Parts: sequence; structure tokens; C-alpha cells
Amino acid sequence: PFAQGLYGGVALGGGGLALAIVPSVEGWIGWRAPFATAVAVGLGGLALLAAGPPDGAHRRHPREAHLRSGVLRDARLYRLGLLFASSLGLSVVLGNWVVTLLQREGGMGSHAAGTIGALTLVLGIVSRPVGGWILHAHPSRMRAAAAASLVAGALGTLAVAAARPLALA
Repeated sequence: PFAQGLYGGVALGGGGLALAIVPSVEGWIGWRAPFATAVAVGLGGLALLAAGPPDGAHRRHPREAHLRSGVLRDARLYRLGLLFASSLGLSVVLGNWVVTLLQREGGMGSHAAGTIGALTLVLGIVSRPVGGWILHAHPSRMRAAAAASLVAGALGTLAVAAARPLALA
């Protein structure tokens, strides 16, 4: 669960990184900033993959022998994929929405608003592995943790709806 949470959190980190970097580079290279920074981050990732250790031989566990091989044939992944896509999509929409809100309604500059929007996504890097840790270390507390998360999200939504943009920041 921790590794799944870390994977899910880092997937959100890319959007947060973009929101943090692109506004800073935009003044220098203009409309090309999102494309140039995406290429730079992609090349950095490629370099990290090339420097990493090679994959080991894959052996299937005997209890998985009856499962069909291939990602698309594994029905267990569909629910996980749906949950991940929903969570990722909502986080990206919120991260981008808060930047626009802070710029248009709060009068913030693109760099400050982008930094705040990036935090929305970067927090997922922390929150997802914590959820996995709670599930693994304290499975009996998972229901309470999920309920607390939903209540916190609802309270946050109410605060966003009621607050002025700069108070939101």
C-alpha cells in the first residue's frame, strides 16, 4: 500500500512541478514554456531510467498461475485504474482552477499563484503514501481515516466557497 500511494502521489507531482516551473520560465521563452519544460523534465526522467538498475527476471507466484497475463486482461486493475484516474483528474482540475482563481479574482501574479496551485498537487505525494501506511499498519483505523479525509475535503470545499481568493491562499 505504501508503494502504491507513493506511485499515485508522485504521479500528481508532475502537475505540481509544472505549475511551479512554467510561470517562472514563461517570461523568458513565452508560450513555449510548457513545451520546453516538459521536454527538460522528460529528458531528466529518461536519464534517471538509463542510470537505474536493469529489471530482474519476472517469476509468477503459484497462486497467480490461473490469471491471464497482460495488463488489459487483468480485471483487478480496472477498479484501481478508475479510482486513480478520478483522483488524479480531480487533483489536476483543482490545481489548475486555484491558479486561475488566484490570478483573476485575487490579483496574484502567475508565479505566486502557480506555486500555490503546485502545492495542491504536491501534497498528494505525502497524503497518498500516508493512506497506504494507515491501511498497512492500522487496518482497523482505515474506515475512520477515510471518513476523516472525506470530512476534511468537505470542510475545505466549504472554505473555498466562502473565502475570498487571497484568504484561500
